[in-house]
Amino acid sequence: MKTKMNNLIKQLHTENARGAASKLRSLLKEEGATEEFYELCGGDFSCVRSLLEHEDAKVRKSGALLLGQLEDEDAVELLWNAYEKETQRFVKSSYLKAMQNLDCEAILEKLRRRLQELYQFEAKEEEEKHLREETHEMQKLLSLYEVNKGHAFIGNHRPSDLLLTMPYGYGQLLAKEYPGVLSKVMSLGVRMKNVCPDEVIDNPLYGEMLFALHLESKISLDAKSAARALVKSDLKTILKHYHEGEEGFRFRVQLAGRMEEKEKAKFLKAFIAETEKAFGGYLQNDPSDYEIEIRFYQTTSGLLQPFLKLFTIEERRFAYRSRILSTAMRPQLAALALTIARTYLTEGAHVLDPLCGTGTLLIERYRQGRVGAAFGIDTYGEAIEAAMENATKADRRIHFIHRDYFDATFKEKFDELICELPLAKQSAAEEEAFYQKFFDATAKIMKPGAVVILLSTQGNRIKKQIRLHPQFSLKEEHLLRKKDELFEYILRYK
Repeated sequence: MKTKMNNLIKQLHTENARGAASKLRSLLKEEGATEEFYELCGGDFSCVRSLLEHEDAKVRKSGALLLGQLEDEDAVELLWNAYEKETQRFVKSSYLKAMQNLDCEAILEKLRRRLQELYQFEAKEEEEKHLREETHEMQKLLSLYEVNKGHAFIGNHRPSDLLLTMPYGYGQLLAKEYPGVLSKVMSLGVRMKNVCPDEVIDNPLYGEMLFALHLESKISLDAKSAARALVKSDLKTILKHYHEGEEGFRFRVQLAGRMEEKEKAKFLKAFIAETEKAFGGYLQNDPSDYEIEIRFYQTTSGLLQPFLKLFTIEERRFAYRSRILSTAMRPQLAALALTIARTYLTEGAHVLDPLCGTGTLLIERYRQGRVGAAFGIDTYGEAIEAAMENATKADRRIHFIHRDYFDATFKEKFDELICELPLAKQSAAEEEAFYQKFFDATAKIMKPGAVVILLSTQGNRIKKQIRLHPQFSLKEEHLLRKKDELFEYILRYK
């Protein structure tokens, strides 16, 4: 390695400087290479520093990156001056990337001023990509020194216009729970006017709580005009009104629409850059550590409808879920199924979930009224352990049994059975046998007039078993999830 490195160092000031600098950068990534370089140069990095004055822009770029790799602390001012003098925009981000490995405390004010200038800079179309890279690297460099502790949400009792998302067709179910609130049922969910987050935050039915943004003009698929429209909206007002502190926010962007992924990615990339610029750095994109999300829904006319999701709001509805398995049911789905079946449920009922998993259906059953006794059965030991933990955290008394439903015996019969049946993974014959055994076992343990609530993607098998077991009658069926045709079936036991 030493001989190879020595040859490359000698070539840095020859006509082969570009290739030598590039190869040296690769070589320095190998273990022990930096120490070899120090030994060869005796701590004198002038052979690399001088590359910042080279006439070839790509050599200057490699020279800057080499100084960063070598962690040459004495090169900070040199890199900054070279950055300011640089005429080729594609090179500028490399100086900033190099400085991320160095102590730049002494030039922080210069960096901050420069970032604000970048937000205001109007680049030529062919340079926009490089301007985005430069801005991004400057943000990364400054983030090493400016710790954003996050924002405290203080708006629980401050009214706003909200959208509570719901599965398609079930918005009315949620709206009925708030008769005193001016609301409109939409395909996305329920739009509510002048409502405080605290009034709705604990409702288990909705998927997400989004803040509606009020615009002066409609938003099209033009990144620059979309960013400017958001600046003129009440987005910043909402953020300031609902949070403590004056610091900016870290954000991500999501777009739900029918456009192709390539077109969507292109728009989002440009929109993020334009938004950071338009807000003067008050909003900074951080897709891995964000506090807010700008959510666009594309309308049938192709326009974009913006909403704001605040991750600063504490999610407390399902705080009992201390243990979640990959097979666990979404609690919103459990809440929806039980709300639909509410008129069939009885106060003080004895309730059984024979395939209980982590206990979500049973825990959510308690929201619908008093439960006399609740039992959960499952063959999967880890699921039973998780269910016990979750029920304890929810302060619900549920008896969990690690056993096969078909082998279990009960002292008393049940008023209600609620269950999500397994997805189709077996052969047709095995599935047929399972459903037959399930209905046979269930018929033996239900009280007269009991209700059976089944969630399943196998509607035909359920209906066949109802025909074979005339003591069950199908009262209602509802589509809960379109993507896999998950239905809720409400049965009455005679």
